[in-house]
Amino acid sequence: MDHIHPERTYDLTVLPLERIELNPKYLVRALDQKHKERLKSEIKEEGLIEPITVNQNSNGGFEIIAGQHRYYACKELGFTEIDAKVYVNLTEADKMLLGYMSNEARKRPAAGNRYHALYTIFEETKRDLIKGKTTPSEEEIINETYMKSKGKVSEIVRGLVVDRLRNDPESLAYKYELIQNAQVPRKKIVNAISQGKYPLFTAQNVFSALSNLVRQKPVDKEEEEQGKNYREYEYRNVREFFNRLVEEFIEPWISVRNIDSAINFARIHPFDAFTKLVAEMLIQDGYPSSTTKTAPFFHSQQIDWNRLFQKLKPLKDSNIWNYPPIAQQRNVNDILYQLRYLIQNGKFAPA
Repeated sequence: MDHIHPERTYDLTVLPLERIELNPKYLVRALDQKHKERLKSEIKEEGLIEPITVNQNSNGGFEIIAGQHRYYACKELGFTEIDAKVYVNLTEADKMLLGYMSNEARKRPAAGNRYHALYTIFEETKRDLIKGKTTPSEEEIINETYMKSKGKVSEIVRGLVVDRLRNDPESLAYKYELIQNAQVPRKKIVNAISQGKYPLFTAQNVFSALSNLVRQKPVDKEEEEQGKNYREYEYRNVREFFNRLVEEFIEPWISVRNIDSAINFARIHPFDAFTKLVAEMLIQDGYPSSTTKTAPFFHSQQIDWNRLFQKLKPLKDSNIWNYPPIAQQRNVNDILYQLRYLIQNGKFAPA
């Protein structure tokens, strides 16, 4: 019995490798060849110390929840069997959650993979809770996933937005493959642009920037009952914001081959400063400020996007994003100061 969660039961046993299946849905980390080769050396020398984790299916097969690198290492070493921790009767949410937490404990997966896993865990947990009752609040769903620390809750809330944006056919982020798991080298970006794709942002960059625009605390039951869950409005604002960025900043730069400007704009520090400036402008126009329960994008008001992007017009000059105090600066507040000064004075602040 799992002593922390008694509803989960498992056996420690030895399984034939041929009966084990790999379902990408539960594999948070991509296969890392170097990591696999290191494991092969360790297993050859010391044996398999940590069993893999699997879930037994109704058809008698076994799906890996955690341990694909150990699985491949053993298979390539010629093993026919492997030690395994076998769970039974797990819900989809529990399978995702155990796989996610196991990988987090070993080596933090790429941001894009983490956010996709968190999105799936959230949706599966929500489906489980809906059975026989009204739709649960965000807070109830997140509490049910056992990830209650402040940092993890914030990651779940923003991670849901990032993953949804990446996979929404109505978003230009999806159309142009704008958001990648990790930084794409310039040479590959240039090649992708020739094929009509703009892989400029990392999931981590977008995740960081959204802290300036979206609410990071989950909506509780009381707010749900009072009709104050504005997540859908918030997501539409995020999608429209990125659509406008593509249409009014990135596409015009790329059309005249100013690719470096687009790359520099999408880096974590300049883009973080840019979204801080956007938040300031929205707050000045009367939209909510960032507090525990409010944010510039979290409300049911209609944002005047034309007015906002008119204010941002001075920053559409692609040369700005190649200027060393912007492109090479690592202090977000210093970049923000330069952007403010530029909009107010039409030039950069003196050194």
